[in-house]
Amino acid sequence: MTATVFIRNIPADTDPKRLGRFVASGLDPRPGFLPWRRRGRILAIKIMALLDAETRLAEYHGLVELESELAADGVVKRLNLRVFGGRRVLVRRYRERSPVNDRRHGQSPATARLFHDRRAGDRRRRCLEWTTVAATGAVPSPAKPADMALTKFNLGPGG
Repeated sequence: MTATVFIRNIPADTDPKRLGRFVASGLDPRPGFLPWRRRGRILAIKIMALLDAETRLAEYHGLVELESELAADGVVKRLNLRVFGGRRVLVRRYRERSPVNDRRHGQSPATARLFHDRRAGDRRRRCLEWTTVAATGAVPSPAKPADMALTKFNLGPGG
């Protein structure tokens, strides 16, 4: 089963090939490991710009789909809080949120009285615009450079 990794705070000039090399370094359990013995494969990469409509500031994030959950867990463990392109990045598993699955909505009044919800509201930021900067299909290993095909790959909001 595939798993997606979210990489927060990447530099604005990051391209999918460079992000793929960074994630591929997290697939190897130790330096100098043979590239054909990796514990997973990168299936797709998506780089997104998040623009705050109020402040007009942009943030850049990456989504990388890996072929196994074990590979994704290893990448998170090895790359979280490492420096990429001069910035410390946060690497975690990606969870797609849906308002349909939000337990705070649609409760009956009787159920709402039984459980006190201490959350004042949704903490997600408002007035955000997502745009996809770049997306790729399968990424070649760093030892074998090849052309990267652009694909229609949707991992989340705005994609």
